[in-house]
Amino acid sequence: MKKIEAIFDISKLDSVRAALDRVGVDIMTVIEVRGYERGSGRTELSRGAQHKVYLVTKVKVEIMVEHGRVPALVDDLVRVTRTGRFGDSKIFVMPVEGAVCVKANGRVRDAL
Repeated sequence: MKKIEAIFDISKLDSVRAALDRVGVDIMTVIEVRGYERGSGRTELSRGAQHKVYLVTKVKVEIMVEHGRVPALVDDLVRVTRTGRFGDSKIFVMPVEGAVCVKANGRVRDAL
């Protein structure tokens, strides 16, 4: 098993969900995240004063998939999350050594 973490603009979430459906992935975890990117930052007006905002809000999706599905899924994720702008998405692929399903009394096979 592999764990894929993809961080991208929230506007791409529906496209990512559709990409997961195409590959046959039924479950994902979605987390709203904020991060600092070199060269990023925008100016916002608050209470009549301008402030520089350096943290950019994005979405992180965590997905567990079988090893064989990883290349197709990563290709799809790159295609659907690419914006062509600074701070585009990031995709990380990591091995999963095991998992425990609490409901199934700790059976590893049922967790994956």
